[in-house]
Amino acid sequence: YFYKLKIGDLELRRGRPEQALRYYQEAAERGVAKELVGDRYRFLAEWYVKRGELEQGYQVAMAHRELDPLLFDALLDRIS
Repeated sequence: YFYKLKIGDLELRRGRPEQALRYYQEAAERGVAKELVGDRYRFLAEWYVKRGELEQGYQVAMAHRELDPLLFDALLDRIS
């Protein structure tokens, strides 16, 4: 189910973050390594931040922080 991550990446490049999130969640549910899924959630949060949508980026990062607290905390610090 690794391909779900790639589809999510394509959706994010197309500017469709909600669809990207859905594919990332499906990959996680199907057992794709948490490190890979965690990276995608961080990319999504950063995507929001780059567009000035800090609250959305913060929410994504907080919702998935448990996957890698150290990396997500660094991202949350930058957002704050």
